[in-house]
Amino acid sequence: MGKLVKMDLYRLLHSKLFWGMCASMFLILAVITFSYPFISEFFKGISANKESFPQTYDVKFTAILSTPTYGMVGWIRLLIFISAATFLYEDLKGGYIKNIAGQLPKRSYTVVSKFFVIVVHNFIFLAAGVMGKLLGALACPKSNILFDDFSSFGFILFFVKLLLMIAMISMILFLTTGLRNKTLAIVLGVLLGVDVLNLLYIGVNSLVSYMGAEGFDLNNYTLDSLYTKEYNISSLSSGDAQLIINSVIVSVIVTVVFLLLTILMVNKRDIE
Repeated sequence: MGKLVKMDLYRLLHSKLFWGMCASMFLILAVITFSYPFISEFFKGISANKESFPQTYDVKFTAILSTPTYGMVGWIRLLIFISAATFLYEDLKGGYIKNIAGQLPKRSYTVVSKFFVIVVHNFIFLAAGVMGKLLGALACPKSNILFDDFSSFGFILFFVKLLLMIAMISMILFLTTGLRNKTLAIVLGVLLGVDVLNLLYIGVNSLVSYMGAEGFDLNNYTLDSLYTKEYNISSLSSGDAQLIINSVIVSVIVTVVFLLLTILMVNKRDIE
Protein backbone atom coordinates (compact mmCIF):
# COMPACT_ATOMS: atom_id res chain seq x y z
CA MET A 1 0.00 0.00 0.00
CA GLY A 2 2.82 2.40 0.87
CA LYS A 3 4.45 1.98 -2.54
CA LEU A 4 1.10 2.49 -4.25
CA VAL A 5 0.52 5.73 -2.37
CA LYS A 6 4.02 6.89 -3.32
CA MET A 7 3.30 6.16 -7.00
CA ASP A 8 0.01 8.05 -6.95
CA LEU A 9 1.62 10.92 -5.08
CA TYR A 10 4.38 10.95 -7.71
CA ARG A 11 1.73 11.14 -10.44
CA LEU A 12 0.04 14.05 -8.70
CA LEU A 13 3.19 16.05 -7.96
CA HIS A 14 4.39 15.63 -11.55
CA SER A 15 1.07 16.70 -13.05
CA LYS A 16 1.34 19.96 -14.99
CA LEU A 17 -2.43 20.42 -14.81
CA PHE A 18 -2.39 20.15 -11.01
CA TRP A 19 0.33 22.75 -10.56
CA GLY A 20 -1.18 24.96 -13.25
CA MET A 21 -4.54 24.94 -11.49
CA CYS A 22 -2.87 25.63 -8.12
CA ALA A 23 -0.94 28.54 -9.58
CA SER A 24 -4.13 29.88 -11.16
CA MET A 25 -5.95 29.76 -7.82
CA PHE A 26 -3.03 31.47 -6.08
CA LEU A 27 -2.85 34.28 -8.63
CA ILE A 28 -6.61 34.79 -8.97
CA LEU A 29 -7.13 35.10 -5.21
CA ALA A 30 -4.09 37.37 -4.88
CA VAL A 31 -5.45 39.69 -7.57
CA ILE A 32 -8.98 39.69 -6.12
CA THR A 33 -7.71 40.48 -2.61
CA PHE A 34 -5.34 43.17 -3.88
CA SER A 35 -7.88 44.90 -6.14
CA TYR A 36 -10.95 44.73 -3.88
CA PRO A 37 -10.19 47.95 -1.92
CA PHE A 38 -9.59 49.91 -5.14
CA ILE A 39 -12.78 48.62 -6.77
CA SER A 40 -14.77 49.30 -3.61
CA GLU A 41 -13.38 52.84 -3.35
CA PHE A 42 -14.31 53.52 -6.97
CA PHE A 43 -17.93 52.49 -6.50
CA LYS A 44 -18.05 54.26 -3.16
CA GLY A 45 -17.03 57.48 -4.92
CA ILE A 46 -19.91 57.32 -7.39
CA SER A 47 -22.51 55.96 -4.97
CA ALA A 48 -25.05 58.08 -3.11
CA ASN A 49 -25.11 55.59 -0.23
CA LYS A 50 -21.49 55.72 0.89
CA GLU A 51 -22.31 54.27 4.33
CA SER A 52 -23.00 50.87 2.76
CA PHE A 53 -19.33 50.48 1.81
CA PRO A 54 -16.55 49.33 4.16
CA GLN A 55 -14.82 52.07 6.12
CA THR A 56 -11.62 50.07 6.39
CA TYR A 57 -10.11 47.30 4.29
CA ASP A 58 -8.03 45.62 6.96
CA VAL A 59 -8.22 41.83 6.71
CA LYS A 60 -8.29 39.50 9.69
CA PHE A 61 -5.92 36.56 9.46
CA THR A 62 -8.72 34.39 10.85
CA ALA A 63 -11.01 35.38 7.98
CA ILE A 64 -8.34 34.40 5.44
CA LEU A 65 -7.92 30.97 7.05
CA SER A 66 -11.66 30.32 7.35
CA THR A 67 -12.42 31.19 3.71
CA PRO A 68 -9.46 29.74 1.78
CA THR A 69 -11.19 30.02 -1.60
CA TYR A 70 -13.69 32.83 -1.01
CA GLY A 71 -16.66 30.60 -0.23
CA MET A 72 -19.21 32.67 -2.15
CA VAL A 73 -17.13 32.82 -5.36
CA GLY A 74 -17.94 29.28 -6.40
CA TRP A 75 -16.31 29.23 -9.81
CA ILE A 76 -12.86 29.30 -8.18
CA ARG A 77 -13.64 25.91 -6.65
CA LEU A 78 -14.06 24.53 -10.16
CA LEU A 79 -10.26 24.52 -10.43
CA ILE A 80 -10.11 22.00 -7.58
CA PHE A 81 -12.88 19.79 -8.97
CA ILE A 82 -11.47 19.70 -12.51
CA SER A 83 -7.97 18.92 -11.25
CA ALA A 84 -9.28 16.16 -8.97
CA ALA A 85 -11.49 14.56 -11.64
CA THR A 86 -8.62 14.56 -14.14
CA PHE A 87 -6.15 13.01 -11.68
CA LEU A 88 -8.60 10.36 -10.43
CA TYR A 89 -9.49 9.26 -13.96
CA GLU A 90 -6.02 9.47 -15.47
CA ASP A 91 -4.90 5.93 -14.57
CA LEU A 92 -8.10 4.48 -16.03
CA LYS A 93 -7.76 6.39 -19.28
CA GLY A 94 -4.07 5.62 -19.75
CA GLY A 95 -4.28 1.92 -18.95
CA TYR A 96 -1.97 2.34 -15.94
CA ILE A 97 -4.50 0.55 -13.72
CA LYS A 98 -4.24 -2.66 -15.79
CA ASN A 99 -0.55 -3.02 -14.95
CA ILE A 100 -1.03 -2.36 -11.24
CA ALA A 101 -4.37 -3.82 -10.13
CA GLY A 102 -3.46 -7.40 -10.99
CA GLN A 103 -0.43 -7.25 -8.69
CA LEU A 104 -2.42 -6.16 -5.63
CA PRO A 105 -4.20 -8.40 -3.07
CA LYS A 106 -7.31 -6.28 -3.56
CA ARG A 107 -8.14 -3.85 -6.34
CA SER A 108 -9.69 -1.53 -3.76
CA TYR A 109 -6.15 -0.66 -2.60
CA THR A 110 -6.03 1.65 -5.62
CA VAL A 111 -9.10 3.47 -4.27
CA VAL A 112 -7.62 3.91 -0.80
CA SER A 113 -4.35 5.13 -2.31
CA LYS A 114 -6.14 7.68 -4.46
CA PHE A 115 -8.12 8.87 -1.45
CA PHE A 116 -4.98 9.50 0.61
CA VAL A 117 -3.37 11.38 -2.27
CA ILE A 118 -6.49 13.43 -2.96
CA VAL A 119 -6.37 14.64 0.66
CA VAL A 120 -2.90 16.02 -0.11
CA HIS A 121 -4.29 17.45 -3.37
CA ASN A 122 -7.03 19.34 -1.52
CA PHE A 123 -4.73 20.60 1.22
CA ILE A 124 -2.29 22.06 -1.31
CA PHE A 125 -5.11 23.79 -3.18
CA LEU A 126 -6.62 25.35 -0.05
CA ALA A 127 -3.16 26.35 1.18
CA ALA A 128 -2.52 28.01 -2.20
CA GLY A 129 -5.76 29.95 -1.74
CA VAL A 130 -4.72 31.15 1.71
CA MET A 131 -1.25 32.14 0.47
CA GLY A 132 -2.74 34.00 -2.48
CA LYS A 133 -5.05 36.01 -0.23
CA LEU A 134 -2.19 36.74 2.16
CA LEU A 135 -0.01 38.00 -0.69
CA GLY A 136 -2.81 40.18 -2.06
CA ALA A 137 -3.50 41.73 1.35
CA LEU A 138 0.19 42.32 2.07
CA ALA A 139 0.82 43.91 -1.34
CA CYS A 140 -2.22 46.20 -1.23
CA PRO A 141 -1.37 49.65 0.23
CA LYS A 142 -4.97 50.12 1.39
CA SER A 143 -5.17 47.04 3.61
CA ASN A 144 -3.40 45.45 6.54
CA ILE A 145 -3.53 41.96 8.01
CA LEU A 146 -4.79 41.85 11.58
CA PHE A 147 -3.69 38.97 13.80
CA ASP A 148 -6.53 38.77 16.30
CA ASP A 149 -7.05 36.58 19.36
CA PHE A 150 -9.04 34.09 17.29
CA SER A 151 -6.30 33.24 14.79
CA SER A 152 -5.81 29.77 16.28
CA PHE A 153 -9.52 29.09 15.75
CA GLY A 154 -9.06 30.08 12.12
CA PHE A 155 -6.87 27.00 11.64
CA ILE A 156 -9.73 24.87 12.98
CA LEU A 157 -12.10 26.40 10.45
CA PHE A 158 -9.53 25.84 7.70
CA PHE A 159 -9.52 22.12 8.47
CA VAL A 160 -13.34 22.11 8.63
CA LYS A 161 -13.36 23.51 5.09
CA LEU A 162 -10.76 20.88 4.15
CA LEU A 163 -13.07 18.14 5.48
CA LEU A 164 -15.95 19.51 3.41
CA MET A 165 -13.77 19.61 0.30
CA ILE A 166 -12.58 16.04 0.91
CA ALA A 167 -16.22 14.92 1.14
CA MET A 168 -17.11 16.61 -2.13
CA ILE A 169 -14.08 15.08 -3.85
CA SER A 170 -15.09 11.67 -2.44
CA MET A 171 -18.23 11.95 -4.56
CA ILE A 172 -16.06 12.70 -7.59
CA LEU A 173 -13.87 9.71 -6.64
CA PHE A 174 -16.95 7.50 -6.80
CA LEU A 175 -17.94 8.80 -10.24
CA THR A 176 -14.46 8.61 -11.78
CA THR A 177 -13.08 5.45 -10.17
CA GLY A 178 -16.25 3.61 -9.16
CA LEU A 179 -18.45 4.36 -12.18
CA ARG A 180 -15.55 5.27 -14.50
CA ASN A 181 -17.37 8.32 -15.79
CA LYS A 182 -15.28 11.50 -15.90
CA THR A 183 -18.05 13.47 -17.62
CA LEU A 184 -20.45 12.97 -14.72
CA ALA A 185 -17.68 13.90 -12.32
CA ILE A 186 -17.06 17.20 -14.14
CA VAL A 187 -20.79 17.92 -14.22
CA LEU A 188 -21.03 17.31 -10.48
CA GLY A 189 -18.02 19.58 -9.94
CA VAL A 190 -19.73 22.35 -11.91
CA LEU A 191 -22.96 21.93 -9.93
CA LEU A 192 -21.08 22.07 -6.63
CA GLY A 193 -18.84 24.91 -7.77
CA VAL A 194 -21.28 27.43 -9.23
CA ASP A 195 -23.97 26.99 -6.56
CA VAL A 196 -26.64 25.85 -9.04
CA LEU A 197 -27.89 23.35 -6.47
CA ASN A 198 -29.06 26.24 -4.30
CA LEU A 199 -32.13 26.46 -6.54
CA LEU A 200 -32.93 22.85 -5.65
CA TYR A 201 -32.40 23.55 -1.96
CA ILE A 202 -34.79 26.50 -2.11
CA GLY A 203 -37.42 24.25 -3.65
CA VAL A 204 -36.94 21.58 -0.98
CA ASN A 205 -37.11 24.20 1.79
CA SER A 206 -40.36 25.54 0.37
CA LEU A 207 -41.83 22.04 0.14
CA VAL A 208 -40.81 21.14 3.69
CA SER A 209 -42.17 24.45 4.97
CA TYR A 210 -45.46 23.83 3.15
CA MET A 211 -45.67 20.44 4.90
CA GLY A 212 -45.49 22.20 8.27
CA ALA A 213 -41.79 21.93 9.23
CA GLU A 214 -41.08 25.61 9.80
CA GLY A 215 -37.48 26.71 10.20
CA PHE A 216 -35.93 23.80 8.31
CA ASP A 217 -33.08 24.82 6.00
CA LEU A 218 -31.44 22.21 3.78
CA ASN A 219 -28.47 24.56 3.35
CA ASN A 220 -27.44 23.67 6.91
CA TYR A 221 -26.81 20.05 5.89
CA THR A 222 -25.38 20.12 2.34
CA LEU A 223 -21.68 20.13 1.56
CA ASP A 224 -21.57 23.00 -0.91
CA SER A 225 -23.74 25.28 1.23
CA LEU A 226 -21.79 24.54 4.40
CA TYR A 227 -18.54 25.23 2.53
CA THR A 228 -19.71 28.72 1.58
CA LYS A 229 -20.67 29.65 5.15
CA GLU A 230 -18.67 32.46 6.68
CA TYR A 231 -18.45 33.05 10.41
CA ASN A 232 -17.99 36.12 12.55
CA ILE A 233 -15.36 34.56 14.79
CA SER A 234 -15.31 37.43 17.29
CA SER A 235 -18.98 36.82 18.12
CA LEU A 236 -19.44 33.15 17.33
CA SER A 237 -23.09 32.37 18.02
CA SER A 238 -24.61 29.04 18.99
CA GLY A 239 -26.05 28.86 15.46
CA ASP A 240 -22.59 29.21 13.91
CA ALA A 241 -21.21 26.59 16.27
CA GLN A 242 -23.98 24.20 15.23
CA LEU A 243 -23.13 24.76 11.57
CA ILE A 244 -19.50 23.88 12.28
CA ILE A 245 -20.63 20.68 14.00
CA ASN A 246 -22.94 19.94 11.05
CA SER A 247 -20.00 20.43 8.68
CA VAL A 248 -17.85 17.86 10.47
CA ILE A 249 -20.65 15.28 10.79
CA VAL A 250 -21.89 15.63 7.20
CA SER A 251 -18.32 15.56 5.84
CA VAL A 252 -17.43 12.36 7.68
CA ILE A 253 -20.67 10.60 6.71
CA VAL A 254 -20.46 11.52 3.02
CA THR A 255 -16.76 10.67 2.82
CA VAL A 256 -17.21 7.24 4.43
CA VAL A 257 -20.30 6.38 2.34
CA PHE A 258 -18.80 7.28 -1.03
CA LEU A 259 -15.40 5.78 -0.21
CA LEU A 260 -17.06 2.47 0.73
CA LEU A 261 -19.27 2.56 -2.37
CA THR A 262 -16.23 3.12 -4.57
CA ILE A 263 -14.36 0.25 -2.91
CA LEU A 264 -17.32 -2.10 -3.44
CA MET A 265 -17.67 -1.09 -7.09
CA VAL A 266 -13.97 -1.55 -7.84
CA ASN A 267 -13.75 -4.94 -6.09
CA LYS A 268 -16.70 -6.30 -8.08
CA ARG A 269 -15.63 -4.99 -11.48
CA ASP A 270 -13.32 -6.83 -13.84
CA ILE A 271 -10.12 -5.06 -14.86
CA GLU A 272 -10.65 -3.41 -18.24
